[in-house]
Amino acid sequence: MSKGASSHDDRYQTKNHGVEAISLRLFNVYGPRQTAGQYVGIISIFARRTLHQKPLEIYGDGSQSRDFVFVSDIVDAIGAALEKNLKSRVFNIASGKEITILELAKTVQEITQAQSELKFYPPRSGDIPRSVADVTKARNELGFVAGTSILDGLSATLQWFR
Repeated sequence: MSKGASSHDDRYQTKNHGVEAISLRLFNVYGPRQTAGQYVGIISIFARRTLHQKPLEIYGDGSQSRDFVFVSDIVDAIGAALEKNLKSRVFNIASGKEITILELAKTVQEITQAQSELKFYPPRSGDIPRSVADVTKARNELGFVAGTSILDGLSATLQWFR
């Protein structure tokens, strides 16, 4: 279900049935045991390719950015949401920080000390240039701030993939 459809459903259930819900919109979750697909899991894709000395494939020039959040921070956000017991709310759960795909690839190379080359391909249709969450509401109302830096999260994730 899309984010918009989910929010609409929450409002419908509250209005018509008195059921209140809280929605956590998770942005680019990563960490150990992550699987990969064509459009998700870039960190696990980079980890596997780097550790097998394969090229890191970047679509476009790598300037597109994403907001990644480590899985343990997601657990903290869920705990905060349950603790606060807020109803009929929607929160972006993310780091609130962005990193370009090129920076991400280079950081993975540095951590693993791998010599995997970077291969650039034409941009994929529909790929958005920038995605970073506004986490103000989560910070102010839930007291949630992602505590894992991208460097620490990547290090832990890459260690698991080894």
